Amino acid sequence: MCIVAICTDSERQLNESLSSQKQIASDLELICHFDRVIEKLVADSRSSLALAVESVRRREGADVDYCKIGRRLWEKRKVQIDRLRRYQMQAQFPCNTYLEGRVPVFMDRNGARCAVAYLMSQSGLCEEVKKIAVENNHLFVRESTNTSLNDWIVHSGLTKEEVALVQPAYRYQSDECDGSQKRHNRKTMTDSSELVSLDKCQEKADEIRGFGLKDELIFWSVAAAWSMGVLSL
Repeated sequence: MCIVAICTDSERQLNESLSSQKQIASDLELICHFDRVIEKLVADSRSSLALAVESVRRREGADVDYCKIGRRLWEKRKVQIDRLRRYQMQAQFPCNTYLEGRVPVFMDRNGARCAVAYLMSQSGLCEEVKKIAVENNHLFVRESTNTSLNDWIVHSGLTKEEVALVQPAYRYQSDECDGSQKRHNRKTMTDSSELVSLDKCQEKADEIRGFGLKDELIFWSVAAAWSMGVLSL
């Protein structure tokens, strides 16, 4: 019985470790996604702002004050980018325990929200976010006809294409995803002093290439091992 108990406990610890590493790899992937998105939002600010102003003009009529709307949307755009950075640093991402493959998850059963839901909530639309989660939790922004979402986009300072870019699709996780526990035993990757150096991860991945693993798998395995403290970069 003792041997069985030890083996069972070891198996449980191994499964927990593997589950934790998969979660870390998933979180790192999302952090990188938001790095790329934020960089693009900043780079495209001027051209996208013109499109955002035009969207408001179509909604409110041709007599709108372009300069006034432009200034308002410019400030809102900066706020959205700052909020998206904060969301990235918090790394409280929703879990897809619903559908196989990769799908959006507006809000998971633990209350974790996708980036778009988070930005809407920060704009005071918490009830609208909850309603979307109930009615269509896996909606794609680019295909959405939801009135509250589309109204928010028009006045957000972002274009609909940019908001669709912000929205990731989440890998399916067969394990129950407990938002209060899933990051219990790992480093806080989002502390500025602990944030993973992706360049160094790539360098390490280059060193161990050639074992038959796909490049992306090697990279995320290295990143996960680093964040667990079992690999030095």
